[in-house]
Parts: sequence; C-alpha cells; structure tokens
Amino acid sequence: MYLDFILRSKYWKDYVNAIKGGSAQPGANAKQFAEFEFILPILPEQQAIASILTAIDDKIELNLQQNKTLEEMAMALYKHWFVDFGPFKDGKFVDSELGMIPEGWEVKRFEELVDVKGGKRLPKGTQLSTSKNSHPYIRVRDFGEIYLTESGMEYVPDEVFNSISRYITNSGDVIMSIVGTIGEVSIVGKNLDNASLTENCVKLILKDDQVSSELLYLYLTSTKGVNDLKNSTVGSTQPKLPIYNIKSLTIAIPRDKNSIENILNEINGVHQMIFNNTLENQALNTLRDTLLPKLISGEVRVKDIKQTLDQAL
Repeated sequence: MYLDFILRSKYWKDYVNAIKGGSAQPGANAKQFAEFEFILPILPEQQAIASILTAIDDKIELNLQQNKTLEEMAMALYKHWFVDFGPFKDGKFVDSELGMIPEGWEVKRFEELVDVKGGKRLPKGTQLSTSKNSHPYIRVRDFGEIYLTESGMEYVPDEVFNSISRYITNSGDVIMSIVGTIGEVSIVGKNLDNASLTENCVKLILKDDQVSSELLYLYLTSTKGVNDLKNSTVGSTQPKLPIYNIKSLTIAIPRDKNSIENILNEINGVHQMIFNNTLENQALNTLRDTLLPKLISGEVRVKDIKQTLDQAL
C-alpha cells in the first residue's frame, strides 16, 4: 500500500515529467523508471502512513457511494412526480404536445424558464495555470458529478480574466456540454461561484422560481431528457447542440408551483446532502494530497496528525 501512495505522490509525478523528454511523442524507458529514488521508512512507519491515507480514501469512497444512492433517490422522486404523474393519477388529465398531463399543468419551453448563455474561448496564446487563484476554468473534462469541485481544474491567469469576466458561472446555474461530448450536465455550487466556463458549454440561468436548478438537472439527465438532447444535436463529425435547440426543449410543470412545493423541497434537500458530501470530498482530497508528500518525506510524523485526521473523518 505504501508503494501505491508513492506512485500517486508529487515526487513520482515530478520525476515522470522530468524524464519524458521534449520530443513530439514524449516517453521514457524502463531503466529510467527503475532509477526513481524515494524515501523508504521502516516497515511500521510505512504501514502507519498507508493506514492514514487509506482511511481518507475510504471516507471519500463512502461519500461517493452515498451520493450515488442519493442521486437514485432524487431521480426516483422526479420520475414519480414529473414523468409518471403518480400523485395525480386519480385526477383529470388533458392532452398536450408531450402527451397527457395532469389538469392544471402546462408545457413550457426552456426559453420561457431560463436564459441560455454560452461560455468563452480563452484568448489565443493563453496558458492555463495549475496554481490556484480565484478563477477556475470549467472544461468538459471536469464534468462527472452533479456538483463539480476544483480537484484537477486549472485556472485563468489574473491578467487574462478581465477579458472574459462576463462569461462566469454563478451558484445555481445548470451547466451543460454542447460540443463533441454532448449532454454532460452539472449544477454550479457556491464553491464554483464566479468560475469561468469553456466555449464548449452553456449555462442555464433561472429566470424565476417556476423551476429549480435541481429539477432542470433531473430532466436533462432523465431518459426523456437524454433522448431530447440527442434529437436536438446536429452534425456527425463534430456533434453540436445549438443554443436555439436548447431553448426549444420542453418540460411539463404545474401552473401553480405551490402544488409541488413539498416535493421540490424534498428533492432540493437530497441534492443539498449530495453537495455537502461533494464539498467534504474536495476537502479530503486536498488533505490527502497535502499530507502525502509531508508524510513520505518525514516532514510530518503520523503521531502528529492524529487529531487533524480524527476531525476530518
């Protein structure tokens, strides 16, 4: 286990980057890999270090598993209310362009509910930085969870940010990929308020309280939503989802939001738990990545961080 963490450490990554070479196709040979040197404490210390880092990894994995269960719960609630109309099945239904919907509901186009705004290409020649500042740059590769974290993100240099500062995200925006990889969807949490957004994505900004960010997310990731996005995509070599097609998407909602306020609050509550777990994982990832080189180098001893670890876990 200790060796596994060594190979995830900054020392190993820095070594690999140093021996890659500067050719068009960087590479290294087995002899160079074998020459990598690292600190090897006595076996009990190795086991103690591995035990601490494994405990952090286990907590991260537990949070991910909890989030998966919570996501399934939120989708089940959405499907029951907004797809199957289960609570309204004994009431009157009326015909609509989406089929039969409960009386008192209506079909709304996205352009009535949200403003759809594109991201921004970085100025030519701009190089993103791995040094953290207040301008993380969200790219399609950063998607993967309902709420994104800064883990693995790169940052817009301060001197460049002013030229693209109109293309930032705000807490509550729903963001979606629209070029190449279509339909990756996330919600912007307060941790990425004012982040910059790539030109290959759009942000959906709520116009009013007719719908919530969580409701839009669930629609866009539901079976119907995924099919709607697929049918709205154009191009074969480089698939694209035009903004005007996004604006034309439709969803059925009640005219009186009060009639579904309780279920929206329940769904939002589930998503809040997901967001809390996501933030905790971001903090745990940072803690692990900070501790790893310090423990390996001996700068920090296992016995000195027990209280910190107990508080984190």
